[in-house]
Amino acid sequence: MALPKLTVKDIEKIQENSLTGMEKVERALDEYNKKSETKLTLEEFLVKKLGIN
Repeated sequence: MALPKLTVKDIEKIQENSLTGMEKVERALDEYNKKSETKLTLEEFLVKKLGIN
């Protein structure tokens, strides 16, 4: 029995599912900073996302 060919999306999904919780937060921070062209620190990002004042 042969394994089906993995696509780029399959590989991305496997990688994402193997990340720790902290790695997922750091990835979300990187994506947020890129998308909004900001340079928030991890602390600033968490305060913003959690709505903590």
